[in-house]
Amino acid sequence: MKTAIAVLILGSLVPLCASAGSVDPEAVLAEWDGGGITVEQYTQWWERMTPRERPVLDSEKAKRDYLDNVISAQLMLDEAHALKLDESRNVVEWVAIRKTNMLREHVFSQAEKGRVLVDEPEVEAFYARRAEQITARHIVVSSLAEARAIKDSLEAGASFADLAAGYSTCVSGANQGYLGPVRWGDFSERWSAQAFALEPGEVSMPFEVDNGYCLVTIETKVVADLADPEAEREAIRSRLFRGATFVERQSYLDSLTMAYDVETDVNAVIDLCLRYADTLEDLGLTAEIVDINIGLPLTDAEKEIPVVTFEDGVLDYQGVVDMINGQPYVVRPHLDDPEQMIGFLNRQVNDSLVIREAHKLGYDQLPEIAGEVEKLKQKRTLMRFYNYTSSTIKVPEDTVRLFFESRKEEFMIQAGHTASKLVTRTRAEAESLLALIEQGESFEELARENSVDPFTAPDGGDMGFMAKGKDTEFDGFFSTMDEEDIEIFRSVEGHVIVWLRRRQEEKIPTYEEARAAAEQSLRPLYKARMHKEWVGQRRKDVKVKINEALLLEVDLGS
Repeated sequence: MKTAIAVLILGSLVPLCASAGSVDPEAVLAEWDGGGITVEQYTQWWERMTPRERPVLDSEKAKRDYLDNVISAQLMLDEAHALKLDESRNVVEWVAIRKTNMLREHVFSQAEKGRVLVDEPEVEAFYARRAEQITARHIVVSSLAEARAIKDSLEAGASFADLAAGYSTCVSGANQGYLGPVRWGDFSERWSAQAFALEPGEVSMPFEVDNGYCLVTIETKVVADLADPEAEREAIRSRLFRGATFVERQSYLDSLTMAYDVETDVNAVIDLCLRYADTLEDLGLTAEIVDINIGLPLTDAEKEIPVVTFEDGVLDYQGVVDMINGQPYVVRPHLDDPEQMIGFLNRQVNDSLVIREAHKLGYDQLPEIAGEVEKLKQKRTLMRFYNYTSSTIKVPEDTVRLFFESRKEEFMIQAGHTASKLVTRTRAEAESLLALIEQGESFEELARENSVDPFTAPDGGDMGFMAKGKDTEFDGFFSTMDEEDIEIFRSVEGHVIVWLRRRQEEKIPTYEEARAAAEQSLRPLYKARMHKEWVGQRRKDVKVKINEALLLEVDLGS
């Protein structure tokens, strides 16, 4: 039963027009005290599964087994409703996000209909460019000034490969900037335009890319046949279609911005960022620390200062603060950077306008969307119930120990390293901080105050345990170090002070070391057993009765 219920719970909700033949959809297949399953509900459960997940209903037993699983899932859903788990924040917010995503995509798909096209001549022109192949190296740095300095060094006779290894922030720097064979379109159009205009041995002028400024040189240039022309053309069509779709969506968003008369007050944004900068300084934080909520000390009047105005509303200072704090940290802007803040606000306002348009056009009332939202709610509620009722499961200690003893090799401790890092932007800064560490100052405190890595800085630079092979760059650093060594390395992140706290060789763990992992491995089995027992008891309590004759008449296909 475990597998079948899991399929019912986790099915991908792909819609299917399942047929129940000539059977009355309101007819009751199963009933119990306070509930039941009609033919229509039985069909809806079937529709939640993908064709691969659906069982073959070619016998009376197969149909009965499938109905048993539908009844089990419905009983759990009824109990979850009684416990109000379907009203929990875990369910409500998750469903709301999924509904918003569905509405957004529906709005865009309707706006794009018949407008996003790819011309065959464009495909052929792109294909012709793909015939040319180069081998290239590049150097990526964070500023134009640094790129110009490297260009001067190259003109003075310095090695491109050596400079790439020493200064490039791209992962290719570890391979002296070597990118291997490249065809037009493998990188951005701007990069391709610069690289393919070169002859072997030439070096480009510095140019801007998404992650900084770039210099490119090529070593060879040839015309080479493409292995599968038709597959290549199809890939080009897909690429151009995605590009055309992006352009069309931007055009649509621009039209919404005009229709709703959206205007952002740049001066208000700058003032807000200055207020954030002062607050960050008072708290001893840096702009990169964006994974905590920061409340600004604002008066009631200041909270209502407008930042973005539109047709019938306004986004004020307090609204911006709430919006930022309500976002996952990975998409938050640097709070003291007006350019990032404006980009963030534009994205949030655009999303808001699209959803507003969806409601204005009545898309939220469309049967297919409303039905899909209800299915998603049921799916999430069942998962919430499953986790809620199994949260108190305890696996017996003797069972965990026996399980571990019978398969110790499965809990092998990997070779790896426990380390900390402090990331700086310049070599001079790294050397200055290393000198302070050697004088006895705390690595952890210096990392918290100075590291530009937002992920490890709050934890004093702690990287935790890194299994060997997880990060080849750091594996290379660690290979030259002894335990407790602290050294400076040039990394794709910048200049990194690495502290190798402990080196771990591969070994079979003791029971104490593996106990938590062994218990976790056993928990799914105990969860399944608990739910099987729960469903069995609930079926007895509510006196489930099945209409066997009607079940045989229903034909869902297989």
